[in-house]
Amino acid sequence: MMKRITFLLVLVIIVSSFTFVSCGGNEDGKLVVELLTEISHGNWETVFDLSHQSMVFTGPDKDTFVTQMPYYGEELMEFFKGAEFKVTGVIHEDLWSSEGIPYSDVSRVSVTMSAPTERKGLDEIPVTKEFEETGTAEIIVTPDPTDENKARKVVFYYGDITDACIVQYSIAENEYSSPIPNATVSDPEPGVSAEPKTLEFFDVFDEDYQKKYIACVLEIQNRRSSLRIDNDGRIIGIDPIHPQPDPARWQIEQKIWSSFVGLSADEIAGFIPPEPKEFNFGPTAAELKEKVAQALKLNFIKNNGYGAYKEKFPFGILSLTKGTQIYWPEMVSTMGTNLTKEMFNGHKVVFIYVSSCGSCMNRAAEVRDELMKNDFPEEDIIFVSKSKEDKLKGFTGRIGKSPLVIDLALEVVSALGLYSTPSMIAVDGNQEVIVSLDSKEIRDITSFNRALTLIFYR
Repeated sequence: MMKRITFLLVLVIIVSSFTFVSCGGNEDGKLVVELLTEISHGNWETVFDLSHQSMVFTGPDKDTFVTQMPYYGEELMEFFKGAEFKVTGVIHEDLWSSEGIPYSDVSRVSVTMSAPTERKGLDEIPVTKEFEETGTAEIIVTPDPTDENKARKVVFYYGDITDACIVQYSIAENEYSSPIPNATVSDPEPGVSAEPKTLEFFDVFDEDYQKKYIACVLEIQNRRSSLRIDNDGRIIGIDPIHPQPDPARWQIEQKIWSSFVGLSADEIAGFIPPEPKEFNFGPTAAELKEKVAQALKLNFIKNNGYGAYKEKFPFGILSLTKGTQIYWPEMVSTMGTNLTKEMFNGHKVVFIYVSSCGSCMNRAAEVRDELMKNDFPEEDIIFVSKSKEDKLKGFTGRIGKSPLVIDLALEVVSALGLYSTPSMIAVDGNQEVIVSLDSKEIRDITSFNRALTLIFYR
């Protein structure tokens, strides 16, 4: 008898260490079941009211959540549709964290899910993967400090902030964006194009629901940014939204971003973003220009078709237009020669931008060889590199008498409008552009051969 009592006491201790259910715990369990059920029915207003705001991608903006979830929450609704839920345990914790966010006065609710058909969890929503793999998931309930009464809400992660939200946060108060994309455009040249390969375009309306412009979202320097383009294809603005930049850095960085305002697809290639001296912003300006150009390209294709794009931009949207006058930068070669404009007056000159990456050096050397096969003077082929000279030892032996300029501050390549490696620009004796090729076009044999024809037979 004593052994039986001892066994029961031990069993109670073990069970109580895993499950603590009180009146409050029962209520929290009901909240979880109610939330999952409302999601399965697509009742997004109720879902919002039951959800802790820390995990809702729209924040406290209920209208945006309710408007967007019929689109972004459709797969989530289908995952839970027709399922039944049962609470199997509730554990109270004074402190707990979820998705890296700390919470206090937490109920950890264990709940099972049984569905009439097999369900595949959504990769972006971990709870659904738990249900798929084990049939059970743990969901927490905690007071929501954003609620007027600090009501207890369910902490449910709905996925990362959507592109529609990024756009919504960037527009004016009297403007409204479409909750879903108006158009999705994929690049017909995925092998040679920059990122992004695909873009979603959202319409933005005025208060009378008249379309004003379009917007899309770009990933730039690990920040999601809204790019707004007017109906004539000109940039209205670029705004980093998520995560917000450091205010001190943004004050400086904004000099670059705001300089793009007013540019169109026709003008982006010849545009050189400013380089604030406070920090080295070269990579930021380069990445920004490349991705903005890609967005303008996809918008042009959306409006005019790919055939019209190829006719207008045969060497790509980032290739400087034939006849553009370049600014001749100050350059000193690794041999100590000052490469002045006067040295090359009347000469055609080819600038090749190269880094220390093996494939870049190899292609840059191949370009030089092709030029010299056609009797182009090697002294008039100037290599510019952002890498230190000791990183280019294998390369310097392949370029003969062609000058090499080390440009760690990216001042030379910025002046020449070169942003990716390898890339090239050929100018005539008056320093006017003959042709320029970005890193994608220079590897494309058809584009490169077309460029050679322009260089030698202009």
